[in-house]
Amino acid sequence: MENKAKFAETMASTWAIYYPDKELPHITVKGYWEVLNKYTEEAFSKAIVQHIQRGKFFPKPADLIELIEGTDSQNAGSVWASLIAFAEKGTGERPKLDAKTDRAVSAIGGWTTISHCPYAQLQWVEKRFKEAYDSASSEERREALSLGFEPKRIEA
Repeated sequence: MENKAKFAETMASTWAIYYPDKELPHITVKGYWEVLNKYTEEAFSKAIVQHIQRGKFFPKPADLIELIEGTDSQNAGSVWASLIAFAEKGTGERPKLDAKTDRAVSAIGGWTTISHCPYAQLQWVEKRFKEAYDSASSEERREALSLGFEPKRIEA
């Protein structure tokens, strides 16, 4: 997302729905921008609309990220299916993986664990992969939320 002014306007409009008598704090916009600016304006706007239709409270960044990316379990299942499809090609090559998927694959023993696993054992490897993928997702979220925020020391 490149248009920070439009982002701030969307945030203010959304805030006004939930808190019509209060002004949106600038620091809130800044924090949300730090976490959500990697998404497209279209994806962000769609997530806001979906949240307004269902949410009773102003959305947290995690609410919007889940609406944009889907839940970790949905994503883990589709990523697993694509890994298995690649392994079934039998090329012997390792697929190009995004950072989260790479962490999960490494956590279960690497690509060879998947590509050389007997079908009878695949369900157990899948379970371990989904757990590792969920863990990598949580770690990624913690890293994203910490960007741009340094704890301030209060001098006495």
